[in-house]
Amino acid sequence: MFSKHTFRVVALLAGVAAFSSLTWAAGAEISASGGGITVGSGGGTHGEFGVEAGVGIGDHAHVFGEFGFAQIASQAFQTSSNGVNVAGNVSVNLANYGAGFDYGFGSSKKVIPYVVAAGGVGHFFASGSGTGSNGVSASVSIPVANDGYLGVGGGVRLFIGSNWGVKPEFRFQRYFDSGGSLNTYVYSAGVFWEFGK
Repeated sequence: MFSKHTFRVVALLAGVAAFSSLTWAAGAEISASGGGITVGSGGGTHGEFGVEAGVGIGDHAHVFGEFGFAQIASQAFQTSSNGVNVAGNVSVNLANYGAGFDYGFGSSKKVIPYVVAAGGVGHFFASGSGTGSNGVSASVSIPVANDGYLGVGGGVRLFIGSNWGVKPEFRFQRYFDSGGSLNTYVYSAGVFWEFGK
């Protein structure tokens, strides 16, 4: 079940989306990206993808809402119970719901480096599925934790066309809960589109 923090973040994202649609002519941007997330303390590197939608503030800044997903761990299994062999897979996943702000530097219209800060809620959940030798299949998803996160980093918008291009980015992102914290390093490359300019 989602915590109160998750509902607040979802409400914030809905507000950003509504604000973006009302001010589309002011320079809105959407982007989709893929890359990796490296989990600290020996957690390895895992594939990550995400989407963002935001709106420009002045000539240099954007506010945005974001969603990201990464599979942190995955394990195949085989077991037997009451004469039925079962094979399947279990995984631990991370879904981020957040919002942020970036600020671009320089006078170039084609290459714009920027710094970024973001925060929100990371929803950790376990999922699994299996099929028995008797043909019966089952799947389940179990919430593990909802941890707040803060991230800082930077990237660059490289315009290929007049209003679109590619956007490599790196962030240090830290997740907080009552039992401690988890450090991650997120690197991504994506495609962005700007509207209303």
